[in-house]
Amino acid sequence: MTAREYFYRILVPEHTGKSYQAAHQYDRAELAKRSSVGMPPEQYEQIIEMAIRHVPCRSNDVLLERWIEELIQLVPDDLKARLKKMFVAKLRDFEANAAAICDASCDGDLIFFNVGLSDACYQYAIVYYEFVRVFGDQFAPDDTGRIVRLKAELYDHLAQLAIAQKRWDRLGVVEFEVKDVVNSSLEIEGHPANIAGLADKFILRHEISHHLLGHTETGAQLLSYVDNLPEHCKYWKTVVQKAHQQEYEADASALTMTLQTQSLDVVTRRQREFDVVVGALLTLTVLGQLVREVNEATPSHPSVSSRFDQCVEILRSVCQHEIRALVYLMKQFQVLLWSTQGKGLGHRWSGAKIRL
Repeated sequence: MTAREYFYRILVPEHTGKSYQAAHQYDRAELAKRSSVGMPPEQYEQIIEMAIRHVPCRSNDVLLERWIEELIQLVPDDLKARLKKMFVAKLRDFEANAAAICDASCDGDLIFFNVGLSDACYQYAIVYYEFVRVFGDQFAPDDTGRIVRLKAELYDHLAQLAIAQKRWDRLGVVEFEVKDVVNSSLEIEGHPANIAGLADKFILRHEISHHLLGHTETGAQLLSYVDNLPEHCKYWKTVVQKAHQQEYEADASALTMTLQTQSLDVVTRRQREFDVVVGALLTLTVLGQLVREVNEATPSHPSVSSRFDQCVEILRSVCQHEIRALVYLMKQFQVLLWSTQGKGLGHRWSGAKIRL
């Protein structure tokens, strides 16, 4: 039984053959009416229709399916066959989590991709993109009115997100109420969605890496592009808890699996590095807001602070282009979140000045 067959036959037989959107009976017209991505309702309705009509092969979600297909083209040949047997199941689960699942009766790897973590990343992606716009526009003194407007919009959204985050902390799930959902403006359209997609890709590759590294079965073995990293990047060698070692390794693999190809033209390489850096650091920024304390480890995961540090060390080692500005911006964004929520990775850099 393939991973896809296992998901539909054993776990959700009532959804057999249906996409995630079809299984949950999404109302195309209602979604299009509430769309805030800046496109005409009829065009957005067509996109929703495509998602509903998606025939699951590697995922029950058309976007996740596309990302897996992209990854299959990017990984070394010896990993392609393994990826082709995987199935990524998008779940209507609002816990901010994802999981790599293994079952002996299943010929292929299964991944659960909860909408809760993805939804949280999208909300934070909106305010991150707005922050970057304001940060850049402050150096354009001739457009003071625009900067004032952008700041006001950003701080309104930060206040909304802080309210939502308090409820998520209380409930333990990413649950929205209409009054505090952050919506992107027509002016910025799909940019935050693209950034949120970079975070989703990091999450997906992290879970895929658990399978590829053997964490979901016996006989774990590091992939060459992880094992060949400089020693100071290998945080898994400094801890004794097996679960923590595996999380560090999965982060390292998620970062490097698409950067280990050396024969890329300069433009493609630069874009891929940008995507990996922003996706990984934004994901860990969001996790920093979702956990109780960023410096505390749990039985299953090392601290978010240490995971962020390892990711930065690895990215500095493997990226061929300068990433200091991207890291700096993300840290400044974390400080801004700390100032509005009193939690997250930003407390580590809270002595820094944000010029907004």
